[in-house]
Amino acid sequence: MGESGKDFNRAVSFLLTASILAGAFSFFYQLVMGNHLNEKYAELMSILSLFTILTIPAQTISLVLSRNVNNLKAQGREEELSGLLRSTYKFIIIGGIIGACALLISIPILQDFLKISDPMPIILISVSLAISVIDPVGTGSAQGLQRFRWIGFQTSIGPTIKLLLGSLFVVGFAWGVTGAVAGVVLGAFASLTISVMAIKDYLAVKGKPYPLSGVKRFIAPVLFAVICFSILTNIDVILAKHYFTDAVASNYSAAATIAKVILFLPTAVCAVMFPKLSDAHVRNKDTMNIMNQAIRTTFIISSLAAIACVLFPETIVHILYPNQAGAAEVLRILGFAMTFFSLSQLFMNYALATDTHIFLYVLGGFMALEVGLMIVFHSAPVDIAWSQFVAGAGIVLISYIYTRLEMAKA
Repeated sequence: MGESGKDFNRAVSFLLTASILAGAFSFFYQLVMGNHLNEKYAELMSILSLFTILTIPAQTISLVLSRNVNNLKAQGREEELSGLLRSTYKFIIIGGIIGACALLISIPILQDFLKISDPMPIILISVSLAISVIDPVGTGSAQGLQRFRWIGFQTSIGPTIKLLLGSLFVVGFAWGVTGAVAGVVLGAFASLTISVMAIKDYLAVKGKPYPLSGVKRFIAPVLFAVICFSILTNIDVILAKHYFTDAVASNYSAAATIAKVILFLPTAVCAVMFPKLSDAHVRNKDTMNIMNQAIRTTFIISSLAAIACVLFPETIVHILYPNQAGAAEVLRILGFAMTFFSLSQLFMNYALATDTHIFLYVLGGFMALEVGLMIVFHSAPVDIAWSQFVAGAGIVLISYIYTRLEMAKA
């Protein structure tokens, strides 16, 4: 294995450890909430899924900055890098405030659609939205600078605070869904603090103005990709809350929470892969070797977890969510659906790092197909789960075939 391969594996190993810790804390948070909120658990999950979709612009900023920061660093344009980061913070803070206000105004509509009586959780998630849209500026910049130790620390601190304080508010103070969301807000603030510290040396320098033409050109494909992927992996919980009773929706939410551990595990691979792909693309070096390493690692991690969900769903649900026994049937399907989405995430990142936008069209097409299937077929929770399975499998199959054809041409 070459030196670049060893460097890739070291970075992945470190971030994988941090991601596992973060995933464990996030998962324990979900377990505590699911077993104490009972039927109100679906309400919490629908709010958090909505929150994930609403933070799409912030996720876009993270990927855009990662690529541009990496390029500026590779070209030795340090002063322009500082100017880019400072101006981005100013812009995104204003956007976060506007987004939070828009969400507050929309509270009556959201309460009606999601069948939520208490507006306080949505008010708190509005605060978290304002905080969370700022966070990716530091995260994306640290990723572009390949400061993986800072990313690892930042990845784990938010879920840790969320678990500790969220559990205190729900179990100790009996604040219900409001307490659970309060833990999310405080965890987001802790994560923001670390992300700013990760790039404080660049923020301390005024720097030179950076022309934003290159950034703007990259925003459109990133925004499109992140919107599609966020809807693909979150719309199911929202529609389950809309179509089914609280009890049935809570069972589905429990299964989705367990299955999304599979989606979360390869996060470290993407965090390392993206800046390395971008750097190799800028320098006209081979990118497929990096991609193949990422596919192998992700497939092994995800498929092992998916097999466990298929073979032992009742046992897993009984241990983790004893009050949500109906989740087992759905978990079998969602286990492999999330494996496909884990691999889809790699193809999405490859497309954005190398300007291979054909993958984005595939992503968009199957996003529309998934939502359409859920709207037409939702007589039972398994219908929604199968819609995710079909979309994820389709994305991976077509993307993989295209990749192999391109390699054969080369």
